[in-house]
Amino acid sequence: MPPPSRMADDNIREIISSAVRDALSRRPVSAVVQSSQPEESEQNRGKKRKAKILPSSFLKKKKGNASRLQVWDKDIICFPKDYITNPQEVSIPRGKGRIELAKMGLVGKIRLDSSMDETSIREEIRSVFSEQMQYDTQFPFKILHAIGGGAKALSVPNTSASFTWTAKEVASSGGRGAIYIWAQADMALNTNGKDDENECLWT
Repeated sequence: MPPPSRMADDNIREIISSAVRDALSRRPVSAVVQSSQPEESEQNRGKKRKAKILPSSFLKKKKGNASRLQVWDKDIICFPKDYITNPQEVSIPRGKGRIELAKMGLVGKIRLDSSMDETSIREEIRSVFSEQMQYDTQFPFKILHAIGGGAKALSVPNTSASFTWTAKEVASSGGRGAIYIWAQADMALNTNGKDDENECLWT
């Protein structure tokens, strides 16, 4: 039989072991799992912070002109069919000549934009002179182009079979001045009683 002092020590150890086992059995599972996972390194925490998504207001937006709509407001002048004798050199109407064309309703204003194709451009031009063109939605006309330094004269440009007019080209066809077109059919004009239809009004 072991001495009383050894028996006391054994009893103390048994009590302590029992208390430890009891404490471990009551510890929350989450705490045990958390303690079993390795501690996250500072480097990994830094990577997570860098992956933070910024608001869209902080994102750099690309600048582009693809969707930008360009608009041109221009004067437009129409020459009647029989008033041009040399389509390769047409004098630009000024002073009295322009006033006379205005009296016949052949001077107007037009707005073109870069979204318009040639069909839309021609429809817009016809709408300016609809009365003079007798409301003909297919009224034929040619667009004149400025020639010479300072746009001193106009001509009918030679174009390829695949060429189509754009709004920008039409707007700049007369240089910095007006757009000029030449009617290819008879028009309903107010000539103020003038009998000489061949009188040149733009010199």
